[in-house]
Amino acid sequence: MRTSAFRGSTARTWQDVSEGEALPTMLKGPMTVTGFIAYAQGWGGLYIRAKQACLEAGRRPSGLGIANRFGVPDCPERVHWEEEFALEVGAPGAYDYGPERCSWLTHHMTN
Repeated sequence: MRTSAFRGSTARTWQDVSEGEALPTMLKGPMTVTGFIAYAQGWGGLYIRAKQACLEAGRRPSGLGIANRFGVPDCPERVHWEEEFALEVGAPGAYDYGPERCSWLTHHMTN
C-alpha cells in the first residue's frame, strides 16, 4: 500500500500528474466526539455553543434547539456523535462532518 507523504515545499506540477492516477492512501482519525466538537468550533460551526448560550439559542423561535433525551434543547449537530439522534432523524447512524471531509480531501490533494 502506497501512503501519502508530506510534500512540504516540493512542487508537483501538472506535468507530474497523469489522468486516472490513483491517489496514495492517507490515514485520518480516529474519529471521536472531542474531535468533532473541536473541528466544529475551529471552522466556525453555527450551532455548538456552551451552557447559557446553548440554552438561549435553543429557546429561540427558530426551532434551532431540538430536545435531547432529557428534554433540554440541544444543537442539531448531535447527529454527528449521537447514534440515537441520527437514527431518530432518519440517518442510518452518526456520521462525519461535510466540511471536515472536504478539509481532509484538500489535505490529501495538496500532499
